[in-house]
Amino acid sequence: MTIRQTDSVVTAVEQPVDMVTLDQTSSMVQLKMLEHQAWSESHLLALQGRINRCLQWVESGEFFLQYPQASGCEIAIDLQSIYAPDESASTFLTEASQALEEAGYLLGWRPLGSAYVDDGSVG
Repeated sequence: MTIRQTDSVVTAVEQPVDMVTLDQTSSMVQLKMLEHQAWSESHLLALQGRINRCLQWVESGEFFLQYPQASGCEIAIDLQSIYAPDESASTFLTEASQALEEAGYLLGWRPLGSAYVDDGSVG
């Protein structure tokens, strides 16, 4: 794994996130999760588990052993998905964001790419 020393450091990790981005200018660490599945109850449960593993990784100190340059930085989970969150997913993401904010973290979500793809479902 290579670390590029610039204003923004980007490295790939295997678990529990897909990528770690450290912006040394803003002191923000983004833990990126890329989601390719359509939203479903099982997907939301898996995502909840993945977010919990991510928090455990940070709070156990393991994350900072791998990324000591992230010490003292604000931590944000950046969820990027192919499909737009449906009503259940939007509710889950909003509630998760509030809970994470209370714990001192940020959670944001956005399209993976320039826009969400149409999943073909009829609304």
